Amino acid sequence: MKKRNPILILAIFFAINVSAQRKTVSNFKSTTTICSLVSEGEGGMVAKDAPLVLYMHDSVQNQQIEIVFTQAMHKKMSYDPYAKLVNQKVCITGKLSEYNKVPAIIIHNENQIKTSSGEQVNRMTANY
Repeated sequence: MKKRNPILILAIFFAINVSAQRKTVSNFKSTTTICSLVSEGEGGMVAKDAPLVLYMHDSVQNQQIEIVFTQAMHKKMSYDPYAKLVNQKVCITGKLSEYNKVPAIIIHNENQIKTSSGEQVNRMTANY
């Protein structure tokens, strides 16, 4: 049995890891739209001045994306995002960035969120 060179194995692992990180970072530069089911985040379990964080799954990148509502944005909205969006399929448009070292879209405007059929969320009547 051949002895494997541990330095070569580490070098290959490092190269693969750097390549994956570059791919992820490059995706943070442009605006994207993700349509998926919204799941519970840290809705009522954080301090009142903390941002609201919900989750979506990005099937293209196969990763979880945080949807972040700052406290100021949360107060400006015409509806409660936690009550209206959890367990709903919606489309979120925004710049993919990082929030607490996790891929995220920061909500700056209520118009970034639409139902999967394209209507404004505040016009949704049923909460299935």
